[in-house]
Amino acid sequence: MDEIPLCIMFNIFSRIPPKSLLQLRCVSKSWLKIIDDPFLCHMHIHCGSVELQTPLFLPRFTNLINSVRMCAAYDSEDDRMIYAGRIPMAELNVDGFCAFGSCNGLLYFAGYYCDEKIFVSNPLRNQFRALPPIYFPPTDDFLALMKYSSWSRSKHPEESPVNAYGLGFDSSTNTFKMVCTLQNTGECKGTVVHNLGTNSWRKISSVPQYPIYGKPVFVHGFLHWLLSPLRQYYGDLPVDNTIISFDICKEKFELLPHPGIWSKNMDEFRLIDCNGHFRLFDRNSDLGVADISMNDKDIDIWVMDHVKKEWSKVYNIRLTQTLAAAYNDVCIYAIACIYNDNDIGMYQEGQIFLKSYKGYWIFSTETGGLRFKQISGLSNGAAQILSHTGSLVLI
Repeated sequence: MDEIPLCIMFNIFSRIPPKSLLQLRCVSKSWLKIIDDPFLCHMHIHCGSVELQTPLFLPRFTNLINSVRMCAAYDSEDDRMIYAGRIPMAELNVDGFCAFGSCNGLLYFAGYYCDEKIFVSNPLRNQFRALPPIYFPPTDDFLALMKYSSWSRSKHPEESPVNAYGLGFDSSTNTFKMVCTLQNTGECKGTVVHNLGTNSWRKISSVPQYPIYGKPVFVHGFLHWLLSPLRQYYGDLPVDNTIISFDICKEKFELLPHPGIWSKNMDEFRLIDCNGHFRLFDRNSDLGVADISMNDKDIDIWVMDHVKKEWSKVYNIRLTQTLAAAYNDVCIYAIACIYNDNDIGMYQEGQIFLKSYKGYWIFSTETGGLRFKQISGLSNGAAQILSHTGSLVLI
């Protein structure tokens, strides 16, 4: 193997899933050096990882001191739970956390009792990095909002109106960037950016035009958020522009067109990432809020062409009368897409995961079937679902 040119070795290893590569690190020192080389990691990111996308199930709110094995991955062949790896988070002095998202194999979290506590983890490598405390210029608005932040995070940890977070990858510089906005109900006060691997935050001039909330979706070099559902309290918005994106490379916010169903309330929608495809999850009427036995029992999946900025509806998940009768108090409040569709250029079969208070639902994009699963090794309704792909990234 030592006689094989290095460029060919990189080419071969770039076609092997990250999880398998990490198991090969112990073969020899030369293999270890190649597998840990940032160049190979960048090849996986730029060329498209061959690692299969899997749903990760994470505890919604957990004390990090007592949670070392905190995430599990779904095994679709036998419906078992398998641990994605031990994450050494017990060293982190935070009372609790909630997961905000996944970007190119990295998970990121925020402490829900303390907004400035953010950390990033690569579960495949069993690594984490605590980011420096968020720094904004110490204005009166900043001090007042940070005082409110502790209370807000404890009450609504996933959708605090104070800070919105997002992790993206700048392909022009091969840099991961964490973005944070400071905001209250009606106004965004500022934006700061942290480059992973540095020790500071820097303020940028661009701020979102309206408050944003929830978990962002990172695809095609942009972070995407929904507008805050409280927008009715701070004036009228253009009805066809209800999604805010952030260009990771240019570090600039802009508005994106909505798929054409803007007559509904924005709290009926969720943004999801389907293997690099930006999709919007439509929770029709009160679906996902209280009761699926209402008149409207459909879940629509829309996809946006990132070049033309045009939307099209690609799937309709019909919640049948039988399902409603058996689980009339089911409430779909989380969704993750694990796409394997040929029309998206992925695997042969696709699955969409829905989480309810009763358990988990799996929708097949190939057959259109919907089946209920009580996944062993995981308490029903106890976890968030994140679509995740393994990565070689060292943090």
